[in-house]
Amino acid sequence: MADDEATRRSRLGQLVRLARRQTGETIDEVAARAKMSPVTWRNVEAGIRVKAFSLGKVERALGWHPGAIEHFLATGEEPSPSRHTDELIDWVLDLDRPDSLKVIIIRALRQGGDPIDAILRSSASSADKVAAIETLRQGQSMWPSSQRDPAT
Repeated sequence: MADDEATRRSRLGQLVRLARRQTGETIDEVAARAKMSPVTWRNVEAGIRVKAFSLGKVERALGWHPGAIEHFLATGEEPSPSRHTDELIDWVLDLDRPDSLKVIIIRALRQGGDPIDAILRSSASSADKVAAIETLRQGQSMWPSSQRDPAT
């Protein structure tokens, strides 16, 4: 059983690293956004055991379902973005907008948390940031209630 757990923690580390790289963030950047130390994030990516509340922060930062990591460690079923995130990404892909703008929005959605903050932190041009935020505002009714008003 201990070997299964070690194997799953190692695989979890690979999945977390892959998901982080898809956002284009460094460990320091994603750890700061997740409100955890870069050392803890590195431990997760290395497959080292960390506290459960830290795993919850990783889930939120990557836009995974709450409890997805615990479920993976118990069953081996790999975490994935939340269904709501998938729905938002589908909505973005269906928009009549330039692909470059869609990429900015999708990266922001995959980062978890407030996508507007993610867009503002991105390296996109100011004009692209404005266009991406305006597009998100148009689809704001689809967002989870916790993300509808970033000021709250």
